[in-house]
Amino acid sequence: MKSKFIELIKTIKSSFGQSDKKTVFYIQDINYQIRDNIIDGLFDYTKIDLKRLINGEIICYGIEKENNFVEMSYFDNKYIFRIYKNGIEEEIIVNEAKDIKKYFDELLNDKEH
Repeated sequence: MKSKFIELIKTIKSSFGQSDKKTVFYIQDINYQIRDNIIDGLFDYTKIDLKRLINGEIICYGIEKENNFVEMSYFDNKYIFRIYKNGIEEEIIVNEAKDIKKYFDELLNDKEH
């Protein structure tokens, strides 16, 4: 399953066509279509609609900054955060969505968790 995620993120990253210097918020729908927006200033967390994630309308929400990203998906009643920072990838599985802002802010503000 992890190799599918890695291949998927490579596809996502190549489809952006954005400069590595820009911060991008993206949504991937169930048809693997990606909508992305450049974040200019503070990120608006109201763009993340957990109901759409839980009911399967979308696969994930993500933020990409330079060569790093944080993605949030929902599977088997759990939130899955995929974090790729400075060449290291980790997956954190939690029961609640309370840490969304924490993980995204860490990437946006170059903090460690």
